[in-house]
Amino acid sequence: MQPQLSPDGGRLLFTRAANGTADVWLLDFASGVITQMTTDPGYDENPSWASDGRSFSYGGRAGDQTGLLIMPVDRSAPPRSVGTVELSEGEFLRNTRYLVVPRPAKDGVNVALVRQDRADAVEDLTTDPGIRRTADALA
Repeated sequence: MQPQLSPDGGRLLFTRAANGTADVWLLDFASGVITQMTTDPGYDENPSWASDGRSFSYGGRAGDQTGLLIMPVDRSAPPRSVGTVELSEGEFLRNTRYLVVPRPAKDGVNVALVRQDRADAVEDLTTDPGIRRTADALA
């Protein structure tokens, strides 16, 4: 589920669900190797590539961190949180350090920006009542 082609077109992130859990997996087209990227017993899903192709975001859990996480594709570092528990998915904006995220609000869902290096700097871009989940809502 939720296939995401890498910026260079050479790899595919996707969510595989089985036996009451879900994890993010990576398919390398050149080698044909499929690698399980997340292993938490809960649901890890909604992968999104960073524009440089070196990391990805996903919603899930890693140890005591829950919410929107970023992980290097080479697994050289553990996943790190870039949002609160209310944030569970995000989409990187091309050539930036920002993710567009749906953020639950009192009367709907707003579109917000999160800097991947400053999880505490969530900025709502929409605030009117209603449900908006992607950058398309800003058009």
